[in-house]
Amino acid sequence: MTTEQEHGLEREDARHQAIELRAYRLWEERGGPWGTPETDWFLAEQQLAAGRDNAGEQSSAVSAAKVVGAVLGSVAGAVSAVAGSFTTG
Repeated sequence: MTTEQEHGLEREDARHQAIELRAYRLWEERGGPWGTPETDWFLAEQQLAAGRDNAGEQSSAVSAAKVVGAVLGSVAGAVSAVAGSFTTG
């Protein structure tokens, strides 16, 4: 492996870690809903690509994505709870 390839891998690893951290923060901001990690991951990628690492300037699409993600997480949690009540042990 060349030095240039190694630097490329280091940059990609740093980018992945930055996205992971930002996605986690977004998930926490939405109340940590169950079952919606891709919502936060894609939003984190978009924010970091746009040079934003904070939630300050959000478009209406971003706000809508947060609401939809929170609702989907709540619905998934409710369905899981109901499905669990039908399980016989």
